[in-house]
Formats: sequence, C-alpha cells, structure tokens
Amino acid sequence: MRGSALAAAVLLAAALSAGTAPLSSRPAAGAEPPAVAQEISLDGLAIGTMTCHGAHGLLETFFPAPGAPLATSGSFVRVFFAYSPQSGPGSTMVIAVNGRAITTVDLDRGHAAGGVLEVPIPASLIDLKRPTRLQVGFDLAAGSAAQDLLYGKLEAPTLIHYSLASLAGGLPGLETYPWSLLATDASSAAVPTLGVVLPSPPDMAEIGAALRIFADLGRQVATQRVRLNVIPPSQLGVPETQGGGVVLVGRLDHLPAAQRVLAAAGWRSAPDGWTAPNGKVARADDGLVVTALSPWDNRTTLVLVSGATNTALARAAGALAGRGTTALAGAYGIASAPALETPREPLRSFRLSGPEASDIATAGGRS
Repeated sequence: MRGSALAAAVLLAAALSAGTAPLSSRPAAGAEPPAVAQEISLDGLAIGTMTCHGAHGLLETFFPAPGAPLATSGSFVRVFFAYSPQSGPGSTMVIAVNGRAITTVDLDRGHAAGGVLEVPIPASLIDLKRPTRLQVGFDLAAGSAAQDLLYGKLEAPTLIHYSLASLAGGLPGLETYPWSLLATDASSAAVPTLGVVLPSPPDMAEIGAALRIFADLGRQVATQRVRLNVIPPSQLGVPETQGGGVVLVGRLDHLPAAQRVLAAAGWRSAPDGWTAPNGKVARADDGLVVTALSPWDNRTTLVLVSGATNTALARAAGALAGRGTTALAGAYGIASAPALETPREPLRSFRLSGPEASDIATAGGRS
C-alpha cells in the first residue's frame, strides 16, 4: 500500500472476505519490538536514484517533516551512494541536512561501485513543521580521466530515519500512530505487516470503522508499503505481524479482547461505563482509543478502537483517522460528542471578473 486510500480499503475488504491471511514466517520468540521511528526513502517518495555529472555535483532532495514529536537522539540519514571509478585521490563527498554539513567522506576507488553510510542527525537540525532537506555533494578529482566521465550517484534506498519520542514509561503514545505499529526498515524488501483484529464476524458498523481507519492509514504512510493481516483473537499471543503492531476494532460487547486490553491499560469497569486511569468515565456514546502493550505477549504494541455503541465506535474511528474533534496524545483518548457550535454569520456570495482564457493564452505566448 503506497499512499492509496482505495488500495487500503480494497486490501482490507479482500482480507475480510478471505479470512486470516497466513504469512510465511513468525517473528522470533522473545524478539524485542523495534524502537518507534518513521523512515522515508527516495524509493518511497517515487524519486528513485539521482545522478550528477562532472567533477563538482550536488544532489538535493526534500523529505517530509516528521509526523510526530522526535526523541532527543536516534535520528539518522542512511546514504547509499556510488561514483565514477575514474575518480582520483582527493575526491570527497559531503552530506548536509538543512544546510549544515554533518559529515565529509574521503572517497577511494574501492567503494566506487557502491557504498552505504549511516550518519546521525542532531534533533536540533530537524524542523517538525518543514520538510527536511538532504544535500549530497561530490567533489571528484579527475586524475588522468576526462571530467565528462565523472559522476556521483545517490541510490534509491537512501532514507531518513526519524526517531520518535515515547511516553515516560517507554510505551509509544497515540501521537506516534501509525508509525508506532509499523516495522520501520523502509530499505528492506520485507513489507511491514500490520495486524487487524475484528469481531468474528464483524457487523457493518465495525467493517465501516475499519475501512475508514485503514483508508486513512494509506494516506498517512504514503511512503511505505504496508500489508494488513487479519488475526483471529485466538492468535493474539503470537500475532503474525513480523514484529509490527495490532489494531483492534469493534464494539465492547462484540470484541472480547477489548476488555482485556482496557484492563491491561489501567482502565476499570464501572456500572456506568469504563473509567480511565485519570478517573474520567467514558459514557455510552464516547469512543475509546487506547494504546497498550499486549497482555498476551507483553511486547506487541496494540491500539484499541472501540466503544459501547456504534456511535461511540464511529467517533473513535474518526479520532484515529485524524478528522475527529479529539486530538489524540498520550496513552488514550476519549472521543465525546462535539460541543454545540456558536451560530456563524451566513456566507455571502460575490462575483469575480477577469480576462478570458484566450486573452491569457495570447498574452503568454500560448506557453
């Protein structure tokens, strides 16, 4: 799935109709989940390999800004590069992020056919609101070769790795969704797998909520391919996700696993609803979005999207999909009914007049 809401919806619908999609292998027993990170490669951006020619060349590209707050350290750029074997001694490569050089590399002929370099990026160099600019400059000594034979190349697997912040206890917060659930190695041929748990069978309200969530996920992770794998609740102890996380979608009375996840996250059942760790009670039509470590294997990150009614489930799905009125952060969120809006001044219409299309084309030389 590469940024396509339709592809996500079709993929989930196919998985629902086919049942559980078995994968070729299980994650290693006792393997630690990867640190929460977001990775974006040139291949994921559909840019591919970039090449500059001549003795002095500069390759430049922009990566999207991080989708969540950064950790204080752990971010890096992984550069896959190559250059002309005719380059002589004294050739160098400079890697810069947002206009600041972070390393200079002496090039020798032994790595001309291809090399890889991983360079840490200080968090202070990354702007959460602006794209990150990567510049790779080649300064190649011609030696006895003609300068028109010289080139520098930035290969398609080149990527930026944003290390995202976790909560104080190490649990990924909802602000890091969906990257908290994905395997982050975008340069690997393996496709990240996201587990999906639904009631058996789900009703139309639950299928609609799931389709909304995963169609929006296709938009958010446009630079990565993601495989969805529907997991029966009985397999939550060993989910087939290759180390990725699991999303559970369904009403509280229809998804038995939901109550165990809530209890593991510190929620308490009460006569009038579920009580959050901070003491707030979720009412019948309040949607619940909760992240927790799996109480089945104590290492898989889970995100529960639920509620007591179909209205509550729809509100929870809307909050996770980023179009609800509840901003998700921390370990959980309660999506309540929006407050009544104050009346707005009625819209007014007006007319604009300007040149005709033929006038514009003539004045612009029809370019």
